Amino acid sequence: MARLKLHLDRRPTKDGKRHIKILISHNTTTALFPTDIFVRPEHWEDGDSETEPHVKKTCLGYKLMNDILVEKFGVAQEQVNTLAFDGVLQTFKTATDLKNHIQAQMDGKGGEGSLVAVHFDKFIARRNKAGTANAYKETLAKITKYSDVRKLRFEDITVAWLKNFETKLRRDGLAVNSIARHLRDIRAVYNDAIDYDVASLATYPFRRFKITHEATAKRSLTIDQLRQLRDYPCEPHQEKYRDLFLLIFYLGGINMIDLLNLKEITNGRIEYKRAKTSTLYSIKVEPEAQAIIDKYRGKNYLISPLDSYADHKNFLHRMNRNLQEIGTVEILPGRGGKKKKTGVFPDLSTYWARHSWASVAAELEIPIETISAMLGHGVGSKVTSVYVAFNRKKIDEANRRVIDFLNGKSPR
Repeated sequence: MARLKLHLDRRPTKDGKRHIKILISHNTTTALFPTDIFVRPEHWEDGDSETEPHVKKTCLGYKLMNDILVEKFGVAQEQVNTLAFDGVLQTFKTATDLKNHIQAQMDGKGGEGSLVAVHFDKFIARRNKAGTANAYKETLAKITKYSDVRKLRFEDITVAWLKNFETKLRRDGLAVNSIARHLRDIRAVYNDAIDYDVASLATYPFRRFKITHEATAKRSLTIDQLRQLRDYPCEPHQEKYRDLFLLIFYLGGINMIDLLNLKEITNGRIEYKRAKTSTLYSIKVEPEAQAIIDKYRGKNYLISPLDSYADHKNFLHRMNRNLQEIGTVEILPGRGGKKKKTGVFPDLSTYWARHSWASVAAELEIPIETISAMLGHGVGSKVTSVYVAFNRKKIDEANRRVIDFLNGKSPR
């Protein structure tokens, strides 16, 4: 354990005063930390304990000096105690390393590491998923347009800074929830900087700054709308995208990225870890889903899209566009046969299939715990195969009920 003690420097200044410093002893090494308090030797009282030394009453301004010394000593000691509690004190090899850390925290600067852009880059580098890393890069780009990131430090991110940043994003035309996402990213990086002792909890602004959200627009189809989409006489090239939308639904709202990356069916089930959360899933392949899989069977994947698309994002973009165009087609006169398409569901996307499954399940009064288990809500990445097997029967029954309801059978 490092030890701290107030210490009167031996070297006098030109006016005969000496600098009071904090002596740091750590791993058989020592270092001196400045306090900016200077007194004459006769005005200093050495003590036997760490905190007993003090400026004597005979010194003009002794009370203020002692208050400053007590405060600085207390802050330094708190830093050491925190490092010891977190189990990282021994990572500081010498007393000088420890002194530099304490100095950075007291200054509220932390050297280069306290620059927001520097820690943002380190935070991004530790993200395992490209999509997550890219989202944080977008937020850093927004900050760069607003502030000089070459100088911006965490203590500069105040409540006022956040309010002004929020206003700037709003003026740039960003939606409320898009702004909220960028602010959450800043909060996450700030929290991480505190964990790494780069930023100080004392300057943390998110206790007083509240991130505003708004309810998202409806993104689910009713049971009647699902039947309408399923039976709609869409154009031949749109049929595949409509079928894959239904496949998502038949597989209990599986995420499209996970669906595209599936390789096989094992004992009538698809089993995988969700890319976003690493949650383990095991879903029974019902006959309706099997029929679509057989229709679009792939060579390298369970279904074919990624056999011809190198990037799933390109396929998703095309799929969503085609889903939104399913509807009436009008040949415009005098336009060389150009078509005007009016979508039945002009905002439709793959996400709607997942939300629609949850909405229909709720309509059937399927317990929220079962719906959550199917969608992976509230289930951490450490879920075990035992947990999944325990819930498998309930999930299978719930999915069959939802599909039967879509097929017009009376709910049980």
